[in-house]
Amino acid sequence: MNSAQTGAASVAALELSAAHQGFGNVLAAEFGRIVKNKLTIITAAVCIVVAVGFAYALYAMSGFGVDSTGENIVMGNPTADGVLSGLSVIGGTLALFFGLYAATFAAREYSSGVNRATLLLVPKRSRLLAARLLLWAALGALVGAVSFVLAYALLVLAGGHGAEVAGDMLVLRAAACVLVCMLACLLACSIGTLLRGGALSVLAFLLAQILLGMLLSILAGILPGVIGEALSQVSSYVFGAATEIMGNATALGEFLGALATAVVWVVVFSLLGAASFRKYNG
Repeated sequence: MNSAQTGAASVAALELSAAHQGFGNVLAAEFGRIVKNKLTIITAAVCIVVAVGFAYALYAMSGFGVDSTGENIVMGNPTADGVLSGLSVIGGTLALFFGLYAATFAAREYSSGVNRATLLLVPKRSRLLAARLLLWAALGALVGAVSFVLAYALLVLAGGHGAEVAGDMLVLRAAACVLVCMLACLLACSIGTLLRGGALSVLAFLLAQILLGMLLSILAGILPGVIGEALSQVSSYVFGAATEIMGNATALGEFLGALATAVVWVVVFSLLGAASFRKYNG
């Protein structure tokens, strides 16, 4: 462990100065280490800008069309449907980029020596892991909420579509932004805790978010008959597919069904991560 890693471990140890910390003290110490971390703040800000930028790009593209000849592309005014298209991608964008950061951050706790030093002072591992999961959930929800508010101001208010976009659709899009980013951070933190390696955690999170769903969809298109149909149905239960459905849902039932699927993923990996963390000996 180099000097920088030793310093990080020492800071974590000093912040948890008593052998039997209450949950509030553990939460406060982890808040200072995770949420107040400069890299976390910068990464969150960049992810917000990227997500809002993607949303605006889709919104602007809704104004493209063709002229009366059908040969030339013309630029018109973006539409209300473009607003919903833009808002639908925010959660997935945040889930991918901020989730990758959460996974690497959680895995780095092992290589930096932070876990080893912290566990000397906080013997109740469930308390420490619960604090981390709670903080990542809150941070993900905050990033999602800020992104939606900024995108709403840019697409709906500045674009003059306030009276054109149905209120219930905006509520679904807002809920998707907040919940998708929150669940992705929880899943990423759990994967990082379970696998402990940065590269392996990133690969596992990418599988859950993108790659596994793509692979199943490709196989479903290649394989004939019942097998292809079965794979097509299974692909909709991958975490990334579920969060995508949440972002594009047009009815509450569809949204809740996808939310339940995503929650199952988070619960399973949280339990696996907790089991792995309890067995960790530094």
